[in-house]
Amino acid sequence: MATFEDKYQAVLTYLRDNQPNLGQIAKVDTYLTETNAAFEAAELDPQRRLELIELRNEAMTAATSARRSAQQADQALRDEIAAALSIRKASPLTAARRISPSVATDNYTPPLQYPGHDRDRGISR
Repeated sequence: MATFEDKYQAVLTYLRDNQPNLGQIAKVDTYLTETNAAFEAAELDPQRRLELIELRNEAMTAATSARRSAQQADQALRDEIAAALSIRKASPLTAARRISPSVATDNYTPPLQYPGHDRDRGISR
């Protein structure tokens, strides 16, 4: 049976050697939660408990850092996909607006006039 030290070291090694995605980070969080619950319930001498608390804090900090990195990578991927999809769907004018805001003002088109539009403003014929 693995000791608490082995479990926390395994988490640190995994996070150091890999770049886990959000799904893998969720599994690491679950593993740490279970290990922390068992650690809190265990009866250990005070000195050993302090050593393990330091190791646990290091593992929790590494997991938090890895989660943040995974979230940033996930957001960057989402932004890249959204940009690729919007460029593919873009009309030449929309693409030009994205490149240069001045193009959007040069190509101003007034809103469409619908039948009965004058009546909406209270003007009678």
